Amino acid sequence: RLSERVRAGLERARRLGKRLGRPRAVFDREQARQLRTQGWSWGRIAQALGVSKAAVRRACQSPGRPSEVCQ
Repeated sequence: RLSERVRAGLERARRLGKRLGRPRAVFDREQARQLRTQGWSWGRIAQALGVSKAAVRRACQSPGRPSEVCQ
């Protein structure tokens, strides 16, 4: 169980607008989308960019992006 002090600290951080948790993968999301439109597989893109397949899929499926890129 988390102690009361830890819970209070987390709550305070949230109120101050701090981002909690693991940082997102850093890579060129636009390049991932372009490679996908060129027919590259999820795995091949991930390996080329040095990130996971899930990160590539999330980048391609982010809001405001056409869904046909993710096919």
